[in-house]
Amino acid sequence: MGTLKESKKKAQEASSSVMKVHHEAKGNALRKWTKWIKDRDNPDCYTLEGHIVVRLDKVTESNVEAALETGDIFGDKSGHYYGDICEMSG
Repeated sequence: MGTLKESKKKAQEASSSVMKVHHEAKGNALRKWTKWIKDRDNPDCYTLEGHIVVRLDKVTESNVEAALETGDIFGDKSGHYYGDICEMSG
């Protein structure tokens, strides 16, 4: 079971150069988060607290515990939930 990590920051869209470095990790992690993502084809990735994350559109305060069965989740200051893909390198 994952942990919920609350952040006082807002997630920022990940740059293409960051995503190029973490492309393989994105592909592997997105498979596990699929049921919690609205746009499953090619969802945008973000950076938050030194991690690459994907927005979990289908996760709400009422079902976040169920989503934690999938892995670690970040909650940002705007109230959105993000699934952890990987820690940023470099």
